[in-house]
Amino acid sequence: MSLRLRDALIVAICCGVSPYVSSRPVLAQDLSENSPPDTAAHQLSDAAELRRRSNEEYVGKKVTTTVTQRFEMYDPHSKQALADLKAMGFTQVILDWPDLHKAATDIGLHVVLANWWTQDTKPEEIETGLKRAREVAPQSLIGFSVMDEPGRNAPDTPFGFYIDLYEQLKPKFAEELKGTRLEISHWGPMASWDPRYYDYFSLLYEAADVMRIMPYPDLHEAPLDDVFFMIQRSRRMMQIAERELPLVVILQAWQLPPDGKLPEIDELRVMAWQAMLSGAETVSFFEYNLDVWNKTPGFHEQFRQLVAELTGLSRRFRSCSV
Repeated sequence: MSLRLRDALIVAICCGVSPYVSSRPVLAQDLSENSPPDTAAHQLSDAAELRRRSNEEYVGKKVTTTVTQRFEMYDPHSKQALADLKAMGFTQVILDWPDLHKAATDIGLHVVLANWWTQDTKPEEIETGLKRAREVAPQSLIGFSVMDEPGRNAPDTPFGFYIDLYEQLKPKFAEELKGTRLEISHWGPMASWDPRYYDYFSLLYEAADVMRIMPYPDLHEAPLDDVFFMIQRSRRMMQIAERELPLVVILQAWQLPPDGKLPEIDELRVMAWQAMLSGAETVSFFEYNLDVWNKTPGFHEQFRQLVAELTGLSRRFRSCSV
């Protein structure tokens, strides 16, 4: 992003308050007739034309939002990693390693606990997850993720399971873990999806308080503006589900197959700015893996500089609208 374009975006910011539409309870649905097809029905021979048609309603669309204030990193695996992330300016971490939650809260990081629950998960495992959540310091546990990409990682689990799970857990969280929101993730909505995919995946938006999406345009050499378009397509999903959810937008900080290279810092900059100015409540990065990062000379330090830039913008325009 050029300095001129960046300055123009900053000039567009003025003080204001963004509206928040709260969640509403929903009923579980029978997915037996709603499972998505193996392939999209509206395949076009020209992928660029398909993408253009999927995104055309969002071109020139005015978006008003607040500048992102939350910055998250996936999977730090040590106390030193937590300290490094805090020093960079990160505000929260999502932990697969739950024994780090105390160390994270001790240095002032918020915590999201990650779980991998499917229809085959035993009730005692869910209870263990809830017990772990109760161990986190009050006000520090801001999120509790029940599953990562269920459509890909648990294809045999119907999305109705997660609606039922949400209805079971929500009263417990309201009573015991006030301020902790239930979260779930998915990759998409993709430009190639037809209405059946939108209808099916909208069920996930009925199963959480926060939706995690992962626009990875670098994965398929797609244009970087797919970050903006995926956020807008997610808004369409919310309309179908009749629920307005905060978005965690996860950007790729892992090696790209087959060449095994990381996204360039300039690419991450363009994607992060889009997320921050397009309605993401949280900008997240997957994942903090120095064994991978250090194979690319300069990446770690350049990433540190990028985060300083992003968090500096965030502080400068706190409580302002774009």
